[in-house]
Parts: sequence; C-alpha cells; structure tokens
Amino acid sequence: DYQVLEAWHRVGRYAGIIDQYANRCLLDELSSSDIHWLQELPLSLSFPWLRLAVVHAGLVPGLPLEAQSFKDLAWIRDVYRDDRGVWQGSQKPSKVSQAWASAWQGPEHIVFGHDARRKLQRHEFATGLDTGCCYGFQLSALVVDADGEKEPSICQVQAARVYTKAADR
Repeated sequence: DYQVLEAWHRVGRYAGIIDQYANRCLLDELSSSDIHWLQELPLSLSFPWLRLAVVHAGLVPGLPLEAQSFKDLAWIRDVYRDDRGVWQGSQKPSKVSQAWASAWQGPEHIVFGHDARRKLQRHEFATGLDTGCCYGFQLSALVVDADGEKEPSICQVQAARVYTKAADR
C-alpha cells in the first residue's frame, strides 16, 4: 500500500503531517521487516507470452515499462502533451488531458486500476478495472486464459457495502 509507505517514511502527502494518515494504528503494528517486504513488491507484473502487463495506475505512452516512473505507475490517471509534444503523466484530469489508457498504443495490453471515477475502461491496448468497489459499486476482474487461447473476459460482482466515501477531486 503506497499510503502506508508514505506514512511510514513521512514523505509525500504525509510529510510532517502524519496525524492525517487515517490508519495511524496500523503504522504502530508494522515492523521494519513488514515495510521492507512492501517496498520489495513489484510495481508491475508482466506476462510476455500473453503480451499483457498489470500496473496499479498506468503508464506514460511512448515509454517502455522499465522506463516508467514510480509516480506514474502508482498515481497516473491522465496524460497531456507538453510544449515539446512529449506525453506527461497527471494525477488529475485537466482541460488539456485525456485518460492515459486512451493514448496507450501498446504493444502490450495493460491492465490497471486507480481510476474509479471512469469505472470500467476498455481500450484496444488497456483495460481499467477500478469500478469503485470500495465506494459500494462493483468489484471487477479480467479473466485471462493462461495459454492465451481464449479471449479475456470481464467478471463483476456487486460490492457488499460502501467501505469508504469517495473524495472529491
């Protein structure tokens, strides 16, 4: 959990204001080996025989997976072109941005979350599965045949309840 790591190291949104971290009691229960384990988890999963990768949030078009930044893998929702025409990642939509997944041209298909506001997203080279389960909507999964012989399908179930209130962004 990126928020746990930010809170533990007191960086990012919790730099100097650790009291704003909602799960403060969790921090007291974590050991340094727990934090080390979290930090060693991969930022992406690749399945080259399926031409498929899984990331938390998204990718900047035009950059290979290994060149993506932690910030974009963890937080990106939109992209926009800077003055030089180069794609830049953004956490929040703007008048000049678009969903990163709509601009992603492959070659691998990317499965991602972290964009509940847009719900299920299906693009040629990207599938967004964050359908707001924690907000009481649906939990979604992409069912993939490990041999790549069948087309992937979407499976959804209704959330049992509202787990957290959506923040306005």
